Amino acid sequence: MEDPVSHRFENSGSPTSFHSYRIISNLPNIHKFSDMYDAELAKVETFYTEKARKMHERTKLLRKHLDELEIHREMLHELSVNWTTQSRYKRLRASVLRGLSSLIQPLSNTKQERGSSRELGKNGILAFEAWRGGELRTYSALDSHIGNCCLIDVSHLGARAPEYWRRGNYDHFGPCSVTENAVKKGSGSDSSWENTVVSPKALDDSSGIPNLPLGGTRYSQDPYVYRQARRRLREAVIEHYRCLEALDNYRILNLTAFRQLLNKYARIAGMPNIKENVERCTFASGILVSTMLKEMEHLFATRFGQEDRKKAIKYLRAKPIPKSYHISTWRFGLWLGLALPAIAGGSYLAFQEHTRRSLLSWNILLHIYATFVIPLLLALLIGVNILAWTRMRINYALILELNSRSKLDYREYFELPSFLLCMLAYAFLFSFAQLGPPTLWPLIWLALTFLVMLSPFHSFMSGSARWWTFKHMAELATSGMRNVEFVDSWLGDQLCSLGYSISGFFFMGCFYGHFAGTAFQKLLSSAYDPGVQEVWSTCSIQHNLVWCYILGAHPFVLRFMQSLRQYRSSKDTSHLVNAGKYMMSMINYFTYCYWRYQGNPYTGRVYIAYCLTAVVNSIYACAWDFLKDWSVCKPHARYPFLRQELIYAPYISCYYFALISNLCIRFSWLVFVLLDDAYFDLYAFIVALLEMLRRIQWNFYRLENGHLHNVDRYYISRELPLPYACDTRSGMENGKEGLSTQSRLKQRVDCLKKNRGYASEL
Repeated sequence: MEDPVSHRFENSGSPTSFHSYRIISNLPNIHKFSDMYDAELAKVETFYTEKARKMHERTKLLRKHLDELEIHREMLHELSVNWTTQSRYKRLRASVLRGLSSLIQPLSNTKQERGSSRELGKNGILAFEAWRGGELRTYSALDSHIGNCCLIDVSHLGARAPEYWRRGNYDHFGPCSVTENAVKKGSGSDSSWENTVVSPKALDDSSGIPNLPLGGTRYSQDPYVYRQARRRLREAVIEHYRCLEALDNYRILNLTAFRQLLNKYARIAGMPNIKENVERCTFASGILVSTMLKEMEHLFATRFGQEDRKKAIKYLRAKPIPKSYHISTWRFGLWLGLALPAIAGGSYLAFQEHTRRSLLSWNILLHIYATFVIPLLLALLIGVNILAWTRMRINYALILELNSRSKLDYREYFELPSFLLCMLAYAFLFSFAQLGPPTLWPLIWLALTFLVMLSPFHSFMSGSARWWTFKHMAELATSGMRNVEFVDSWLGDQLCSLGYSISGFFFMGCFYGHFAGTAFQKLLSSAYDPGVQEVWSTCSIQHNLVWCYILGAHPFVLRFMQSLRQYRSSKDTSHLVNAGKYMMSMINYFTYCYWRYQGNPYTGRVYIAYCLTAVVNSIYACAWDFLKDWSVCKPHARYPFLRQELIYAPYISCYYFALISNLCIRFSWLVFVLLDDAYFDLYAFIVALLEMLRRIQWNFYRLENGHLHNVDRYYISRELPLPYACDTRSGMENGKEGLSTQSRLKQRVDCLKKNRGYASEL
């Protein structure tokens, strides 16, 4: 049937009429495109507006902290001037008072003062570490006098001084204060007061004055605390600038896409180019973000760049330096290539009959090298994790808190573990080839490892990587006393797979300690000593149950404390379930050690208890791996037993292999009860090796899950803690509290005058 409308336009012969015909014929498609276009535009506009608002709040908070940092610097400068002008006697007297205050300060930190800190609110010194698990800081009367001795007149600071300080409102204790504990322990404050615990100073018993602040913000007088605060603010400004750059790039990318989409559709549909909808959006201009970028550049140049704006911009906009990794790849291949023949030769010699007859410490050397090789292989294979994360674009630097500008490439990372593996392989070869004292080569390799790790040279390990390793291992040792980040729990999980090696270090220390008090010549000949097998039995688990259990269960204890700390911070009951998993692991490991202590009997209550706890622990841990760590076994997923979003989508078979192998390795303890115990030490080594390989496999999918979680939250950078506690609330919100304390203000001002008179005497 002929369309009358098209026939009418075709017969008209006018270009305008034909253009109108194209528009009318495409009306359904135009409406469909318009609806889709408006929906996507609204999505981008909403996201950009929300992120720009949060960036603006963060910018204001950073500006306040930088102002407080400048006042802190001025106060320290004036304090140093006043200190140098005082007589030697007055300086000695003030130093003694500070020393006495530091001695009696822990005694004043009682439960009663902890309770009063919740009642008095902000009228005191902020203890930032309190909500992170640190101790509340309180001040005695003597400490109050010492602090008042060092109060400084800041009237010369003018507009730079806080507004509440300039108008003499002593009751408004804030907006900012800093303590030595806060900066040293790495805590800080966010813009919310909900996470801040306040600890007041003790009452001045001599005067009976109520506990109100002495006027103005009290800053730490330790220059180290100021330097730490300055460093943290510098890092926070750089990280915030990177977030602003990412938001601006997001704006430009979407703006370009929408404009090109309109141009292309206008050409296809024969419509005029319409851009009014895009140009009216907030992200089209980008004025707010560009203004914040310029402000951050100005603040960074003023506070940290000696007012050199060009230098500050160059530093802030610095990108990772492009490197050539040919040398790193060649070194890694060289060390690994040299290690392979040494491993093959050492293994061949170790299992020769004449070696076993001539080398009486044969089994002891094998156990020592097995203790060393498992953590070394774990470190080496983590490089394979980094390689996969890099290829699949998983932002592991953000998850593991690495500096994106100075993080190691996987080719650089491979250098250190491959070098140590090569050295261990040749020590293994020399020991069983009996070139020199066989028992001395493990000690030489251990000394070389410590030398390389502690060396200030960057031949194998950069300074930032070395600092990251030492810092997080030290934080791991203090688990439960500070907030737990993902990298802390991740490192703790790596240690949980090294229980065999950690408990083996006790055997090695016991063995070498047996010869420590003897002559050095006896240590060199210990490999051929007929009594060396007595040391093997003396240092085994049958005679050292407690020490072997303490060392082997220590990683589970750390993770248990971390889980409790996470529950305390978030009140999420899933952390209690996770803590129960590690508690079950500790119980299972105890039954295993006690079963070994009794000689591996296959009957009796201990054997039954070990089997039951091992079954429960394996099911418990495997279920947690699948449901929480990997977030698989989701209903309605495209692939059964997986989840909807998959980063390793081209390798679907790897997911199913990981599910099956993870379950099998969790039950690898069955070899202890199903096979003959004549080769029990060999079975223990194989089970430990399989557990290490399971952990490497676990790392792939654990960070994939963490990356997807960050993507769902649009989380691309860390919000670093700030060193000062800033109250961003308006004065109207605090008005009722201020009226309630006006009756005490006059008394506190009188106390301020008296204490200033006391300070002038010093």
